Amino acid sequence: MDFSWIFEYQDLLLYGAFLTCLLLAISVTLGFALAILLAIAQVGRGSIARWLSKSYCTFFRGTPLLIQLWLIYYGLGSYLPHIPGLRSSFLWPVLREGLFFAALALTLNFAAYQGRFFAAPCWRSRKESLKPLAPLACHPG
Repeated sequence: MDFSWIFEYQDLLLYGAFLTCLLLAISVTLGFALAILLAIAQVGRGSIARWLSKSYCTFFRGTPLLIQLWLIYYGLGSYLPHIPGLRSSFLWPVLREGLFFAALALTLNFAAYQGRFFAAPCWRSRKESLKPLAPLACHPG
């Protein structure tokens, strides 16, 4: 195998690795904060907040990430330029780039999965959560 082509594209590969790490850091940091809020809403007493949080998690966990990326980039991204005054605002340099939409989609997806993951242990009582471990218990005698 000939890998000599890697040296020709090393700058692009390093930039791609940097963008990947940046997207990871953004989506995990913001997604973690949103996931905690979603988990609190799912186990809370408010029925409307619980329903909204569970619906959000179900929607984002039930659709493929590629479809979410496509809908956010082409759907939301095509409407942003038509908002009056947005192109002349300080937000436009960020909102016109694809990195913003990728970070948004990955953050929303990460938050949905982690929100459900954080809320799951709170739905069961302690006895029910330890039930699968019963065969491993040591009984004297």
